[in-house]
Amino acid sequence: MKLKIALLLTLLVFLGAWFLLRVRSPVELSPVKVGDLELSFSVPYFLELTKDELRSQNDGQLYPLVGEGEKVRENQEICLVQGERAITYKAPVGGLVSFRARGEVQKGDLLCEVLLPEGSIRLDLYPEQAKKLQGKSYIELKYDFSPQMVWGELASLEKKGDVWEARLIVRDYLSQLSKAESGTVLVYYDRLEDVALVPMEALVVEDGEIGIKVKNSSGLEFLPVTILGHNQSFLAISNIDPDAKVVLER
Repeated sequence: MKLKIALLLTLLVFLGAWFLLRVRSPVELSPVKVGDLELSFSVPYFLELTKDELRSQNDGQLYPLVGEGEKVRENQEICLVQGERAITYKAPVGGLVSFRARGEVQKGDLLCEVLLPEGSIRLDLYPEQAKKLQGKSYIELKYDFSPQMVWGELASLEKKGDVWEARLIVRDYLSQLSKAESGTVLVYYDRLEDVALVPMEALVVEDGEIGIKVKNSSGLEFLPVTILGHNQSFLAISNIDPDAKVVLER
């Protein structure tokens, strides 16, 4: 009986401490930032490449003679397989080397591919996404495997049933792209300059109205705002004091 009472008291103390922490925990705030915002959306891509394959003619150990992704000339030696005899393999065409095997290989294994120095990616877009790309020639991209921005040349943008199909000519990261052949890419379509920025977590809806909560001298106030644009992390909004502090909804 005493043990049960002790456990009950411990539980009550724990719940009381948790409640006090919840009540007394300060609201998480974030200052409004003023700056530029790159507008983007995330979409799957599907790679379309022209490439030639090299397959092993014998069993043995593969030794690359050029680096991964290196540009080679037609008939340039790019690897050898050392087995009972050594066989050297040459590039069937000029392009970029993408090795598909390492170490021990068997006859018939795919050793590498030689990619032509440009390919294309296909994007299947919603109508509102396609509208953002209309009239553009070059578009900035960021693949899911790299933090670097690259350029894609918009070759076509056509309606295919309920979606729009965009094809972009690409020349960067072809070796890495060829290994996955699909993934996710951020498409940057516009830039807003000198605007008020708040984290995405600040956005709330009250009584069907979109806005944010700001902290003032009397407490928290709901403030309706106009969203000018957004990316994966920030909203660009109007109707807000640049010195305000907004509440983050975690």
